[in-house]
Amino acid sequence: MRHTFTRRGLLAAGAAVTGQALRAAAPAKPAEPDAVDAFIQGQMARYQIPGLSVAVARGGTIVKETAYGKASLELDVPARVSTVYQLASVSKIFAGVAAMLLVDDGGLSLDAGILEYLPALPKAWSAIRVHHLLEHTSGLPRGVSEWPAFRDEQQRRKEANAFVDEARLDYFTADEQLRYLAEQPLLFPAGERFSYSYSSYLLLGVLLERVSGRSYAELLRRRVFEPLGMGSCVFGDSRVVVPGRTACAYTRQLGGVLQNWAWSYSTAGYPAAGLNASAGDVARLLSALDAGRVLETKSRERMWTRAALNDGSASDYGLGWSISSREGRTAVGHEGGGCCWVTHVPAERLSVVALSNMAGARADDTADEIARRILEV
Repeated sequence: MRHTFTRRGLLAAGAAVTGQALRAAAPAKPAEPDAVDAFIQGQMARYQIPGLSVAVARGGTIVKETAYGKASLELDVPARVSTVYQLASVSKIFAGVAAMLLVDDGGLSLDAGILEYLPALPKAWSAIRVHHLLEHTSGLPRGVSEWPAFRDEQQRRKEANAFVDEARLDYFTADEQLRYLAEQPLLFPAGERFSYSYSSYLLLGVLLERVSGRSYAELLRRRVFEPLGMGSCVFGDSRVVVPGRTACAYTRQLGGVLQNWAWSYSTAGYPAAGLNASAGDVARLLSALDAGRVLETKSRERMWTRAALNDGSASDYGLGWSISSREGRTAVGHEGGGCCWVTHVPAERLSVVALSNMAGARADDTADEIARRILEV
């Protein structure tokens, strides 16, 4: 993600925006009421996005919550502020929060080796620490889907309709997937570099469930969704019936032709992807984190700190959060599937959430540009 907050960029875009609520939050700043709306509509036209919902929070209060276009083209259903979208990799910020909740509880140490919690794991993984899983620096392979033995067994189970879970989403338990993962060599020593790893988050989910004594989804429901009133938040891929999810998923990746797009996630993969939510509910989480209502301050700051690599350099990723810095400001957030963008600027207490139903649109700067149009450096 790109976060460039400069006076030149702001002036080129126009002055700060968003209407009466935002003007009340920053009374000294003149605003063009439709500047954000005009930008979003331009993005939708440029990337051919059917529907998009946006929530902006500042100082702990949602100051803009708007929807644009269609949640469903087939049924001609408009996008609404309550529309629930599939978050794809934006789900990872919730995994970071879940881990830090257990750190605050005293049941989890980021610096502990993963074998301390899961002693049956391969000894070759003994150098991997909990924080390596969250930072994508574990050295574990990306996943198991391309491993020949796994693919052969997966095909056999598909033909036998051999699901292993009540939701009928998985042919393999998480433990089974880890056994196939253990057959593969590590890509590099833990902490050497950033390398996206779905398997790291699969393993993280197993570890968090072992420490908490609850399923991953139940942990977040009890500790985050219910206390913050985030009623739209439900885990499930495109096969799951999710209340409020009128947003179909579309794509133009295959030759530019508009098609429906099915997101397929196993329940074991929920820490990496699989959460559904409205833009407003994601913004509520960001505001609650900002206000210290979810995590202890030191845990929140650790979560939003770049990973230190073995050679003394740092990656642009923390504990489930992408991190960038421009002009002395830190911006944290995540992108998901080219359809979702989340940006939070802690120093300004500003959060922007932009969720769309166009997979692979790659409008990666949508939330960042909205932030640029609000901030003045």
